[in-house]
Parts: sequence; C-alpha cells; structure tokens
Amino acid sequence: MTIHEPSTLLTDYMLAALGVVCGWRLHRSGSAANVSRRWWSRAMWCSGVGAWIGGSYHGFGPMLSTAWSDALWSATLVGLCLTSAAMALALVHEVAPAAQRRRWQLLVWAKFAGFASLAVALPVFLTAIADYGAVMLALAAAALFVRRTWRAPMLAAVALSALAAAVQQFGWGFSARFNHNDLYHVIQ
Repeated sequence: MTIHEPSTLLTDYMLAALGVVCGWRLHRSGSAANVSRRWWSRAMWCSGVGAWIGGSYHGFGPMLSTAWSDALWSATLVGLCLTSAAMALALVHEVAPAAQRRRWQLLVWAKFAGFASLAVALPVFLTAIADYGAVMLALAAAALFVRRTWRAPMLAAVALSALAAAVQQFGWGFSARFNHNDLYHVIQ
C-alpha cells in the first residue's frame, strides 16, 4: 500500500491523538456543571476526529474513488466546522448572560449549518479557515474584554492559529516531503 502524503498523514494523526487526549483529559478534570468546559472538551474531540479524517484523506485519498475521496475531504471540513461550533458554544456559555444564551446558541448552530453547507458545496480548506477564524476572532475579543484567567493563553492560541492558517494558505513549507500542511499541523 502506498501512502500518498506520509508526513501529512503522520502530522494529522498526531494532531488527532492530541485532540482526543486533551478532550478526554478536559472532560475528566472538570465539574459536569461547567458547560463551557464540556464544550471545550467536545471541540477537542471534534478537532481530533477531523484531523484523523483529514490525515486519512491526505494519505489514502488518491487511492480511493473520486466519490470516496471527495466524501473524506468534505467530512474533514465539516468536522472542522463542528470544532468551530463547539468552541463558539464554549464561549457562549462562558461570557453570555444566561437570558441570552439560547439566542446565541441558535446563531452558532445557524453559522455551523451555513459553513458546513458551504464546505460541502465549495470544498476548499479556506472555507473551514473562515469559519474557524471567525470564532477565533470572537475568542480574542472576549479575551481582551472580559479579563478572565484564560486571557493570555487564549490570545496566544489565537495568534498561533492565525500563524498556522497563514502558513497553510500561503503554501509555506520546508520541502515537498514536509509541506505547508505538515507545518500547519505542527503549529496547531
């Protein structure tokens, strides 16, 4: 069996393992009453699943039929949109007043439906980055204005995610064997 992009498959699978482990640890470490923590845990799991599917696409997609390869790529993008939705819901539960949460939750799910539909109709990674980026901007704004203990780590995470997105979109990599996707995964 030939693996099409071995470095991309490996870095994606490593990112997947990290997402699942972090999601599990976060789930086990907190109170069930902390809804924001539960959504962060789900975001990590969705990220892990999306990275696993993405790694499978990069490693094995060229050996599959076009329909299966396209389905894997669409599933990767939808998984990233789910990650984005879970992060947004964590933010809603962290900063929105209880009386307004339902409205914000509906908005998050509407955004998910829109971006997931767009990702299936226009299956380019930029679609997922736009969805994820919008939530990252909201997280950065919240970190700047609400002054919680997670402020500095959140701002650092947003900056690293922006750097990773730039690396991926501009095609910056070290070589054909360690390309822009691989570097994107390592930064993430």
